[in-house]
Amino acid sequence: MTKYTPQMQEAFRGIPSPVKGFVLDVVEYKSYIGLRLYRDNVDKLRTSDKVSVAEYLYLVRDTFKAHGAKVQFERVDGAPPNLGN
Repeated sequence: MTKYTPQMQEAFRGIPSPVKGFVLDVVEYKSYIGLRLYRDNVDKLRTSDKVSVAEYLYLVRDTFKAHGAKVQFERVDGAPPNLGN
């Protein structure tokens, strides 16, 4: 069973988002960690920012894999949920 461990949380926080306002949610499932990105959030990015985000996604994925997690990307239609801001 995959666990989103404190070490993974710390490692994730240590990787700065390449684009202000880009949202990446980490979702723990029974057998893997989901890296959730939102279509509306990605679609509004410039091409150069999309390249930076792709590099960021693979860095986060590889970091989690180095901690022993199975990782999958998941794209969700729509915008990220409003976190009360």
